[in-house]
Amino acid sequence: MGTQARPERPDILWLTMDHVTYAQYRSGLAGAFRLGTHARLAGLGAEFASARSVHPLCLPCRASMLTGVYPHKHRKTRNEGYISRDPEYPTIGGYMREAGYRTGYFGKNHSGFGLEGEFEGMCGDENYSMPYWTERYKGYLSELGLPHPIYRQEWGIMGHPDGEYDLTESGNFNTYSAGVMLGDERAHESRFLLHMAGEWLRGRKAGDGPSFLKVDFWGPHHAFTVPEPYAAPYGSMEVKEYPSFGVEAAGKPGFVAAFARRVSGANGARGNRGWEGFAPIMQRAFEHYSFIDDAIGRFLDGLDGMGDTVVILTADHGDALGSHGGFVDKAGDLMEEVMRIPMVICAPGVKGGLVSDALVSNMDLTPTVLDFAGVGVPGHIDGRSLLPILYGGDKGWEGRDCLMAEHYGHFDVSCVQRALYAGNHKLIVSEDYGDELYDLAADPYEMGNLASDITHSAALAYMKGRLRACGEGYGDDEAISL
Repeated sequence: MGTQARPERPDILWLTMDHVTYAQYRSGLAGAFRLGTHARLAGLGAEFASARSVHPLCLPCRASMLTGVYPHKHRKTRNEGYISRDPEYPTIGGYMREAGYRTGYFGKNHSGFGLEGEFEGMCGDENYSMPYWTERYKGYLSELGLPHPIYRQEWGIMGHPDGEYDLTESGNFNTYSAGVMLGDERAHESRFLLHMAGEWLRGRKAGDGPSFLKVDFWGPHHAFTVPEPYAAPYGSMEVKEYPSFGVEAAGKPGFVAAFARRVSGANGARGNRGWEGFAPIMQRAFEHYSFIDDAIGRFLDGLDGMGDTVVILTADHGDALGSHGGFVDKAGDLMEEVMRIPMVICAPGVKGGLVSDALVSNMDLTPTVLDFAGVGVPGHIDGRSLLPILYGGDKGWEGRDCLMAEHYGHFDVSCVQRALYAGNHKLIVSEDYGDELYDLAADPYEMGNLASDITHSAALAYMKGRLRACGEGYGDDEAISL
């Protein structure tokens, strides 16, 4: 990677993690935890240091990553309430198949789209789905002679008492909990997915054409499930207190603080013992993230010809864990902890160690993949190809000078929201809740809302004007009216 000319119709591998504690890791508070594969790929290719999620919920974001358009267009705006596919916005699998690519997908779908006929492999359905319950997974255990995965919960606040659970039978998978997977690490869903993906790649036949492979992990989303060899004793690793842990969502909409209080009240680790009680939860989250990162690295090491392959490593969105008063999960908000995502791209001809500060989102990966494949990017796509940055740096990209993101609420909250990034400023506008303005250079943890500060009135007016302009440019009536 990084030494050849720009490729024509290369193999493309797109790896997506789910719900990552990336902002917390990048804060420098993670102690001994390392994302070695992320760092290695960044050294071989390009890292997009200012990448954000287009919508920090699984389903809307994943639908945007498949279509390249904003949620207000495909209308899959929440994690539930699915609507039928809009033929005006085809998904990337169809484009790539038409271009002669062999397309594979292994892992979590949860996009609101059924993807039958567009990808080979084992793609979850349009819902969250449970990998450990599938017959394909049970066949994998049998093939490798592995015992059932036993999850030893050490902390949880969703009705499952601490103890041991067989994940092929238990619903304790997508829960607010943390613990250890006993036994062989190969039983972890990430190793299962990578095993299938590797077999799919090795099964390629002459004449199949180039491959486009998506691997979408269920982790490191909670439950934070750490294979035993990767799990230090609970609470034994140093994790420094997150800066906004003791600041209860100051200046944010009321529903954000209400959710934080509700979770904190249920979480004895937070409510009774402060950071000392919360740090072990963050430890397990970091260990889970680090394990999947390491598994990806070993998978890449085991493949032949990877130097000619485009490799994309990213996530759908972040995790608010530990922020703004002791969050667990997220609360229908656009805070930085759920917005910041990893994004690294390696490809032949890309200068290793390139760091871009361009305002990009994971929606931009759709046109980027199409551009690599030599497919003309359709005019309706809202994302922008990143190839000009990859092969010319930030100066080579006549891209956007601001970035818009969307939200419509989560759980029991229904609230149209928009975020806008421009320069050092970030604007969040929430229906019926007013405005938030942050200077991220001075306040990266969003602990001081500047919207009511008269000395920042000009900046607020400018950002709101830019948001309206984005709404007009993207046909987003809600952004115009907020």
